[in-house]
Amino acid sequence: MSTRCTIKIKDPYTGAEYKIYRHCDGYPQGVLSDLKVLFDNGHRPLNDPEYFLANFIFLAKLSALKYAKKHNLMGMKSWLSGYGVCAKECKHGDLEYKYTIYGRKKKYTIETRIKIEKWDWEKNKWKTIFDGDIIDAFQIWADDPKGCHLREVLTYL
Repeated sequence: MSTRCTIKIKDPYTGAEYKIYRHCDGYPQGVLSDLKVLFDNGHRPLNDPEYFLANFIFLAKLSALKYAKKHNLMGMKSWLSGYGVCAKECKHGDLEYKYTIYGRKKKYTIETRIKIEKWDWEKNKWKTIFDGDIIDAFQIWADDPKGCHLREVLTYL
């Protein structure tokens, strides 16, 4: 079964929220590894949330397309799926994780933070497993420097 998740960014300047759906590999090691690849290449989610999430999806799809071509899987069209853009009220009943990237104002800057929630199937409710600085989350979970879905796509360009 796929590990589904949503990734939401709350714009610290406007209060707007942007959210995408990821169909598989939504566990923290996968998502945080991919977020870290973008972060390490200068992309900041709070600077422009719309572009950040659009680039996140684009690079993941480009990586999937590259993988499909390399392994002769183009006929399966699997690279076309896997991600979606969610409406504000969008709810998937089979989510396992929710990620919310948000800012906390410091004296002269805005700290990028992430809240990670995991669905507790026994208690039938969301449980926060992390809420803190995104760099700390990277140190805990971002264990693949190539990313999970990005698969070195930035070096491919």
